Amino acid sequence: MVKKALSILGSVLFGLLITLVGFSVYLTISAKANPNEIPSVLGFKPLTVLSNSMYPELEAGDMIFARELDPTEVKRGNVITFKENDGRIVTHRVVKVISEKGETTFQTKGDNNNVVDQELVSSSQLLGMMGFNVPNAGHVAKFAASPIGAFVFFGVPFFFYVLLEMNDFLKRRKRDKEQMA
Repeated sequence: MVKKALSILGSVLFGLLITLVGFSVYLTISAKANPNEIPSVLGFKPLTVLSNSMYPELEAGDMIFARELDPTEVKRGNVITFKENDGRIVTHRVVKVISEKGETTFQTKGDNNNVVDQELVSSSQLLGMMGFNVPNAGHVAKFAASPIGAFVFFGVPFFFYVLLEMNDFLKRRKRDKEQMA
């Protein structure tokens, strides 16, 4: 019973590992193919929070998944991600939606900031609205992208998977020899 549970657990973990590797490869290829665009998976853009301007909702090192949306869907209180004129990517809360002359802009503010952002955000700068976040996942993603992290997250589990497969192979071989004798 324990062997079967460990075997199922190993298969599930290996499946998750393969999915994670596939996801990482897709994001890497997408980022290299279009360096000026953030890769999107199923309509969500994974981004790492770099500051505490949205504390306590978001902390530096959290990972958010910004959902692509039409600018007309944005409402006061939504947390949006946008690209500033200097190219920096920012995630702040909408404090005011302004519609003038057929153009929609957003006044934003970090929850942990005392004042609103100086520049209004135009619809063309909008990258998405926060769909959900995963605390500290940005730290994990950064570590996994390093050579040591890649070894820890991919090399070590693969090594143990190979050991388990070799062990199963040797046990089957021994059992087959005993049945033939």
